[in-house]
Amino acid sequence: RTPVRETIFRLEREGLVRVIEGKGAFVASYTIDDMIEIYQMREGLEPLAARLACSHLADDDLDHHEEQLSRYRARPALRQEDPGQWRQLGRDFHNMFIHASKNARLIRVIEGMQHQIELFRGLGRTINPRTDLKSAVEEHDEILHALRARNPQRAEKAVRAHLQNGLRLRLEALQTKR
Repeated sequence: RTPVRETIFRLEREGLVRVIEGKGAFVASYTIDDMIEIYQMREGLEPLAARLACSHLADDDLDHHEEQLSRYRARPALRQEDPGQWRQLGRDFHNMFIHASKNARLIRVIEGMQHQIELFRGLGRTINPRTDLKSAVEEHDEILHALRARNPQRAEKAVRAHLQNGLRLRLEALQTKR
């Protein structure tokens, strides 16, 4: 197979492209139901990853993310000034505990959804760039403190609450756009 064909098949597996026999490949469109499904998947998988990660996380990783979050805590406007940097920090933060779970299958499933996750993560900034800046930082702080305390139940609960709030904010923003 050619590299282009391989890429199209990979994008189709990731849900970013629809292939219609005899017609070609088309960029997939997403609905509110798709967003809800992605968040339901994340809500089932990421809290588990956080719970499993508690006994494996390196203090250096936690220290790095604590430093980054403290910048946003001190200056919440940074999220608006450089939303790409905030999104990258969020991605890196989630990936830190997902990979620290040491569960290869769990990591593979979440990585297989990564492009769709990023699509909806970015959508949050597009539909409502002024989402509650303070609460997102506080939610990440709560997750970080639970991970640092090596408290699996608290970490699981904090990640679940964070994801539920993320979905709720996106749904509310979409309702006001209608």
